[in-house]
Amino acid sequence: MTPQLYHDLKQAAHDHTVSGEFVAIFGQQVSTISKGNHINVTLLLKSVDIEWIPLTPTDA
Repeated sequence: MTPQLYHDLKQAAHDHTVSGEFVAIFGQQVSTISKGNHINVTLLLKSVDIEWIPLTPTDA
């Protein structure tokens, strides 16, 4: 995900939040399917870099 797209995603969540009624939460789904990893992350300051994700559960 590009930095601009992530910025746009955060802005869309902000724009659709209605104080006291609805909170839009931005996030990103990331996976390394060949290694069996799959995570969902929310409310990060920047997009997830695939290098942050362990390749196997034992790499964590």
